[in-house]
Amino acid sequence: MAKAISCMVCGNSVPVPRGLLIHGFLLCRACEDRIKNISPGDPDYGFYMNGLKKIWCSRGA
Repeated sequence: MAKAISCMVCGNSVPVPRGLLIHGFLLCRACEDRIKNISPGDPDYGFYMNGLKKIWCSRGA
C-alpha cells in the first residue's frame, strides 16, 4: 500500500508519488493543473496562491 500525504493547498490525502513534491511538501495533481491554468482574475486565484505561500513559507523550505 502506498503511503498517503496531504496536499498543502487543498488538504486532500494523496498516495505518494501522485503529485509534485516541493521541498518535501506535496502539491496534488489536481491543484498543480489548476495552478498552471489559473489567471489572476479567477475567483479561486487567492486560494491557490495562499496554498503555494504555505509551501514556500514553511519551515525548511
